[in-house]
Amino acid sequence: MTPARSVAAEVFKAMIDSVATLGLSTADLYQETLLTPELVEGEEGRVPFEHVMAYAQWVDEKCGATAGIRIGDAMAISEHFLLGYVLANSSTLGQAYESWVRYRRLGFEGIPYELTYRGNEVEIGCVYPEAAVHALPGLLEGYLAYVLAKGRHITQECWNPTQVFLQGEETDASLYQSFFGAPVRNGADRTAIIFSDSLLELPVVHADPKLRSYLEGVAEQVLRGLPEVETFVDEVRSEIMYALQHGQPTLEGVADKLHMSPRTVQRKLEKESQSFGALLDEVRRGAALEYLRNRHVAITEAAYLLGFSEPSTFYRAFKRWTGSTPADYRRSQLS
Repeated sequence: MTPARSVAAEVFKAMIDSVATLGLSTADLYQETLLTPELVEGEEGRVPFEHVMAYAQWVDEKCGATAGIRIGDAMAISEHFLLGYVLANSSTLGQAYESWVRYRRLGFEGIPYELTYRGNEVEIGCVYPEAAVHALPGLLEGYLAYVLAKGRHITQECWNPTQVFLQGEETDASLYQSFFGAPVRNGADRTAIIFSDSLLELPVVHADPKLRSYLEGVAEQVLRGLPEVETFVDEVRSEIMYALQHGQPTLEGVADKLHMSPRTVQRKLEKESQSFGALLDEVRRGAALEYLRNRHVAITEAAYLLGFSEPSTFYRAFKRWTGSTPADYRRSQLS
């Protein structure tokens, strides 16, 4: 499964233009891939994600996965599309990040980001499917880099997060340190930055409240006009989540709900580079993290709610997902 269905044409143009910051040539990009200036324009202002994948793979071959952070940083210094203008005219960093969560689909359609408050810290990020993490680690790092760099740019403050979580493997420790300025945990259960909630009050420099009000109206209208895209992977994931609440999800059971044979379900998932086992694992992992963040759900109860016959089986699975035990993870979240 890919992390997005499409991006705004203006965003993709900015990504294309940003290769110059890496010492690369857009002419070479067009010559060495199937991309053309016409494709970059997109139909109805959107560019299919397969074009973004072609771009990301070309950049990765030329500069490595760390190019994503550098491109995200470069894109954040200018407002060349609706979402960027909304962020730049927010009153505070907090309002800007709330807008990023609400309107992100205008620029980057795909896995939604969440803004989570925990004590005196705030987290902004998302959980990407494992297939996306393995296929496009640099691009996903770039999305997160854009969020941080945009926050710094619009407040004109070079603030640092307190911790960074990346689902992929380490790409460049020195770049992590110079850009994030905070400890980075690779192989994490999510992709996110954590920072002090006091930073949410930072004012956005040069914000125009009247322009913001107008832009919000436009953003809401565009958001309503975007099609609700659901892939077959999304359908299967939804059925797994439902089945998990009512018993043990099985390929046969999900296939029956979709009025298909198990083999047909497997074949359709393979076309989207997924498998039933991987999706079941992904849904269980997400649910496990939610249960363990809730102090009222016992660890043994979480194991049975997730469909594990024995707590020990859950412990092994959780260790594989996160590298820590359920008890250690709960302590880290509730401390």
